[in-house]
Amino acid sequence: MIVLKKRTLTRLDSSNETFAAAQCWGNVDLLNPYSESQFKTLKYQPDFPARFDSMEHAHAFCQKFFAWYNHEHRHSGIGYMTPAAMQTGQATVLYAARQAVLEQAFGKYPERFKHRLPQPLALSTLVGINLPKPTQEQNNADPNFDSKLLQAVSQSS
Repeated sequence: MIVLKKRTLTRLDSSNETFAAAQCWGNVDLLNPYSESQFKTLKYQPDFPARFDSMEHAHAFCQKFFAWYNHEHRHSGIGYMTPAAMQTGQATVLYAARQAVLEQAFGKYPERFKHRLPQPLALSTLVGINLPKPTQEQNNADPNFDSKLLQAVSQSS
């Protein structure tokens, strides 16, 4: 749970009804790294206003932002896919299409790839917060450690 200071994201400044900025703090172990990353992406958008004129202005901006973030923005942590593609299962189709394009480019210009067939970034098999990291021995013994970890997590819940 995130602990908020007195000024929160939804508070309106009573003097001129403008939207106030959030100042969050709390136990770092309890913060969601995905939310933190999303908030950083939000506030560094070129069209992010210094202040919102009203609550409606803030809502309209955020609705547009979240649609872009979920359906258009490619995330490096999930193989440069969109969250929507991962959730709907389209990511495997897109991965295969990327692989086909890379193979076609490699066939035409192998020297551009140092004569090694390029591979798209691997799709995430497991996404979570504070997951145990595989040891070097597990990585060496089993290159598919993530899928086994996924099975173990599924069985324990």
